[in-house]
Amino acid sequence: MAAEGEPEICKALLEQCVAELSEEYKELIILREYAGASWDEIARETGRPSPDAARMMHGKAMLELSKLLKERGLQEGGA
Repeated sequence: MAAEGEPEICKALLEQCVAELSEEYKELIILREYAGASWDEIARETGRPSPDAARMMHGKAMLELSKLLKERGLQEGGA
Protein backbone atom coordinates (compact mmCIF):
# COMPACT_ATOMS: atom_id res chain seq x y z
CA MET A 1 0.00 0.00 0.00
CA ALA A 2 1.30 3.46 -0.89
CA ALA A 3 2.27 5.79 1.92
CA GLU A 4 -0.06 8.67 2.63
CA GLY A 5 1.03 11.76 0.68
CA GLU A 6 3.02 9.73 -1.86
CA PRO A 7 0.99 10.86 -4.93
CA GLU A 8 1.58 14.50 -3.98
CA ILE A 9 5.32 13.87 -3.64
CA CYS A 10 5.40 12.16 -7.04
CA LYS A 11 3.43 15.01 -8.64
CA ALA A 12 5.77 17.61 -7.14
CA LEU A 13 8.80 15.66 -8.33
CA LEU A 14 7.35 15.38 -11.83
CA GLU A 15 6.66 19.12 -11.94
CA GLN A 16 10.23 19.88 -10.79
CA CYS A 17 11.69 17.65 -13.47
CA VAL A 18 9.49 19.15 -16.21
CA ALA A 19 10.60 22.61 -15.09
CA GLU A 20 14.25 21.57 -15.54
CA LEU A 21 13.78 20.59 -19.18
CA SER A 22 14.76 22.88 -22.03
CA GLU A 23 11.98 25.22 -23.15
CA GLU A 24 11.58 23.20 -26.34
CA TYR A 25 11.12 19.91 -24.50
CA LYS A 26 8.91 21.49 -21.86
CA GLU A 27 6.59 22.92 -24.52
CA LEU A 28 6.28 19.56 -26.28
CA ILE A 29 5.43 17.71 -23.08
CA ILE A 30 2.97 20.32 -21.87
CA LEU A 31 1.17 20.46 -25.21
CA ARG A 32 0.83 16.68 -25.51
CA GLU A 33 0.58 15.39 -21.95
CA TYR A 34 -1.25 18.23 -20.22
CA ALA A 35 -3.20 19.94 -23.01
CA GLY A 36 -3.87 16.80 -25.06
CA ALA A 37 -2.93 18.51 -28.33
CA SER A 38 -2.81 16.46 -31.52
CA TRP A 39 0.48 15.89 -33.33
CA ASP A 40 -0.72 18.27 -36.07
CA GLU A 41 -1.38 20.99 -33.50
CA ILE A 42 1.96 20.39 -31.80
CA ALA A 43 3.81 20.58 -35.12
CA ARG A 44 2.15 23.93 -35.90
CA GLU A 45 2.70 25.36 -32.41
CA THR A 46 6.35 24.36 -32.21
CA GLY A 47 7.33 25.05 -35.81
CA ARG A 48 8.08 21.41 -36.60
CA PRO A 49 7.90 20.51 -40.30
CA SER A 50 5.45 17.61 -39.75
CA PRO A 51 3.46 15.72 -37.12
CA ASP A 52 6.05 12.93 -37.33
CA ALA A 53 8.83 15.39 -36.54
CA ALA A 54 6.83 16.62 -33.53
CA ARG A 55 6.27 13.04 -32.37
CA MET A 56 9.98 12.20 -32.65
CA MET A 57 11.01 15.31 -30.70
CA HIS A 58 8.37 14.54 -28.06
CA GLY A 59 9.96 11.08 -27.70
CA LYS A 60 13.33 12.70 -27.05
CA ALA A 61 11.73 15.02 -24.50
CA MET A 62 10.11 12.08 -22.71
CA LEU A 63 13.44 10.23 -22.60
CA GLU A 64 15.07 13.26 -20.98
CA LEU A 65 12.21 13.56 -18.49
CA SER A 66 12.51 9.86 -17.66
CA LYS A 67 16.24 10.28 -17.07
CA LEU A 68 15.63 13.17 -14.65
CA LEU A 69 12.99 11.19 -12.77
CA LYS A 70 15.24 8.16 -12.45
CA GLU A 71 18.06 10.34 -11.15
CA ARG A 72 15.72 11.36 -8.34
CA GLY A 73 14.73 7.79 -7.53
CA LEU A 74 11.33 7.70 -9.21
CA GLN A 75 11.06 4.57 -11.32
CA GLU A 76 8.43 3.66 -13.90
CA GLY A 77 5.28 2.44 -12.26
CA GLY A 78 5.80 4.39 -9.02
CA ALA A 79 8.38 5.38 -6.44
